[in-house]
Amino acid sequence: MKDLLTTVRERFPQLVIAGVLLGFALILAELVLIEHTEKKQLVAIGATLLGAAAAGAGLAAPAGFRGAIAVALVFAGLAGIPGTVLHYAEAREEAEKRLRKGAESLLPGGPAHASEEHEEDEKKKKEHHGPPPLAPLSVTGLGLLGALAVLARRDAAEA
Repeated sequence: MKDLLTTVRERFPQLVIAGVLLGFALILAELVLIEHTEKKQLVAIGATLLGAAAAGAGLAAPAGFRGAIAVALVFAGLAGIPGTVLHYAEAREEAEKRLRKGAESLLPGGPAHASEEHEEDEKKKKEHHGPPPLAPLSVTGLGLLGALAVLARRDAAEA
């Protein structure tokens, strides 16, 4: 156990960088699986690709390249901020649409179909609540964490 703790302490930045690489790869896989690949959504694909590549480079890069790699990781992470704004706006639009539909069912002539529409809306609510507003910030967090770990990494010669 003592050897494991010593190894973890000695290699902590590399372990964090490897976790960041895995995190970017998993987010990229999720984006592809949910077909988050249209127009503005390609920014997320590019950011996760950049983040994974930079983290991979950060595992082995010599000290002279670590600053540039950290900048690349921060740049990849910055994509999460406008993504959060867009997700929030889309989630708000979805909520407003549901609210309008509910209000329309209360207007004269609306209640006849209201129960059918309500059931359909409830199904849709369970299936889709709009994009998760804070999900893009996971890219931001990974980018910042990766940048810190790359800067903290020491080579055997530096130890």
